[in-house]
Amino acid sequence: APSAHAEREPEPAKRSGGLFGLFGSDDEAEEKPAQQNPSSIQPRQQRTDVPPAGSSSRMAAASPAQAKTLYETAYSDMMQRNYRAASSGFEQFVQSYPTDPLAGSAHFWLGEASFTNGEYRKAADNFLKCATNFPQNEKAPESMLKLGISLKRLNEKDAACSSFDELSRRFPNASTILQRAEVEKRRTGC
Repeated sequence: APSAHAEREPEPAKRSGGLFGLFGSDDEAEEKPAQQNPSSIQPRQQRTDVPPAGSSSRMAAASPAQAKTLYETAYSDMMQRNYRAASSGFEQFVQSYPTDPLAGSAHFWLGEASFTNGEYRKAADNFLKCATNFPQNEKAPESMLKLGISLKRLNEKDAACSSFDELSRRFPNASTILQRAEVEKRRTGC
């Protein structure tokens, strides 16, 4: 089998304080989970105990065997659209291994499962955790986009618009995600 490498409710955003006050001021410079190869979801965190991005075989070794197995099982459940089991597995993973290199991706997938189940607050919380706590994770830009979409579903237009704006500031090279964000901004009325 291929190997998978990789709560606090947000407050409404304030235009002058950045998204939820977590990103500094603004002056500083449909939603189904995508089918992906598990090996394409490797987190890339800026930590000294984690190999640099692009060293996929070494990143797998950074995760304890139990963590990797738990993540792979939850990811498999997600790809089989067994969202309840996936949520349970990813929740157990982030509680048991919060600093594991796969934790950022686990928060992303937990957000996806929550969103699919209509749990938009929980989805927003997990997308925010992925984007802010794991900014080097390849899922961070998409997490910021989906944070905005989740907030829109919660009728938090200003916070959603701030998320879309913050996405372009924090991840200016994520062109495909930025294009999707522009569409969502228009839909939201930003």
